[in-house]
Amino acid sequence: LISDPETLVIDTRNSYEVSTGTFKGAIDPCTTSFREFPKWFRENREKILEGKKKVAMFCTGGIRCEKASAYLLQHGGYEAGEVLQLKGGIQSYLSRKESASSAWTGHCFVFDERTAVDGAGESVTPAEAQQLAQQLGPRASKSLRKRLAVAAAAQTETSTSGAKEVRRRR
Repeated sequence: LISDPETLVIDTRNSYEVSTGTFKGAIDPCTTSFREFPKWFRENREKILEGKKKVAMFCTGGIRCEKASAYLLQHGGYEAGEVLQLKGGIQSYLSRKESASSAWTGHCFVFDERTAVDGAGESVTPAEAQQLAQQLGPRASKSLRKRLAVAAAAQTETSTSGAKEVRRRR
């Protein structure tokens, strides 16, 4: 579906999330908050929908694309069956799909202690979490960058503690 030229694929996540990874060919609405999505759609509707018979949307866990789908059904001129979403979101997709056959590129930012997952749905390493924090730079809030740094430190602490425990057992 997402490779169909008659389907418009929209990543309904915030820009800082899209910058860590997305599906090939997906449109980034460049929003900093999901509340901006309706305005973005209204302002870009004619340009982005030209020649598209269906719209497929996705987000991290399914909530934002559910809301975006409802908005498009009300205001987009589409009928049921023409507005689709990725059931369970990216996290569900990555847990079901082999990374080699996945259309996903990059990491998926998640809102829990893992910080982000890779194309195979595995938690990123501490170094990758730190790299994401630097990559996001000013696009992410100060609190988000701090959370990424704390997650990277916690992951480093966990892996260091595990290594010490292994050495103690020897």
